[in-house]
Amino acid sequence: MCRPMMTQPKSRLMTGIKL
Repeated sequence: MCRPMMTQPKSRLMTGIKL
């Protein structure tokens, strides 16, 4: 889920787990 919220530090961790 590539969203603009990825700029946040918390979202960054969530994206790392999804990837």
